[in-house]
Amino acid sequence: MIGIFDSGIGGLTVLKALSSAFPRHDFLYLADFGYAPYGNRTEDDIVQRSQTIVRWMETRGVSLVVAACHTSSSVLKAQHTTAITTPIVTMLQPTLDGILKHPHRKQWKKGIAILATALSIRKGTLAFALQSRGFDLPIYPVACPPLAGFIESYDHQGAITYLKSHVFESFARNPVDMMVYGCTHYPLIEPWLITCDVPNVIRMNPAEYVATAVAGVLSVSRAPLGDARGNTPPRVWFYHTGTAQGTEQLANHWPNLDTSTPTDLVLD
Repeated sequence: MIGIFDSGIGGLTVLKALSSAFPRHDFLYLADFGYAPYGNRTEDDIVQRSQTIVRWMETRGVSLVVAACHTSSSVLKAQHTTAITTPIVTMLQPTLDGILKHPHRKQWKKGIAILATALSIRKGTLAFALQSRGFDLPIYPVACPPLAGFIESYDHQGAITYLKSHVFESFARNPVDMMVYGCTHYPLIEPWLITCDVPNVIRMNPAEYVATAVAGVLSVSRAPLGDARGNTPPRVWFYHTGTAQGTEQLANHWPNLDTSTPTDLVLD
């Protein structure tokens, strides 16, 4: 069983990609509503919370954990997980793969924009990793502190207004070839974009590259994913911290949600 965690519903974009890539295996998903938003937390807060979540997932029998949160991924380092035996995949490698291995990469001339939380932008982990791998085009970090909140609350108009005034205008000043969704929440705005004039740039969802990273880790660690289910659809166990409102938020994006799962999980 693969464990996936995020501060809320954003990690469902990763769950969707993984359940498609591994259709014969089960998943455990934790939406940490009670500790959200991660982007407003300190680095130490996020590291400790991530460690707590992974240890809890180990008690539930997961063989691998995906930190489906770019904010967590920007601060988690190898030294933070040395005491944890379960393999952990962050969003960093899938995002790097999506950018560096993009089929149109050699045609780019203007650079890329990275939309992310304030903490991710401030940490600069993705930009540093790109530059260390020889990416020589301009990188424009665009901090979007309220965007995940608009998405969590289904505030379509708030999200579009914010994108127009704080994001798309920046592309006029700094034209780019690609806009990278540096938060797993952000791909959920795609259905809303049909109502506004979107800049003509490639939009990259790193969730689409997570399966490759997971497969790579599994090939090295040889961690079992659990019993194959034949042609039976994968079972997904949903948990969340915080109020019962979280169940409704999850169900809106995952119609087969098992509502019998706990609505107020406490993680010590």
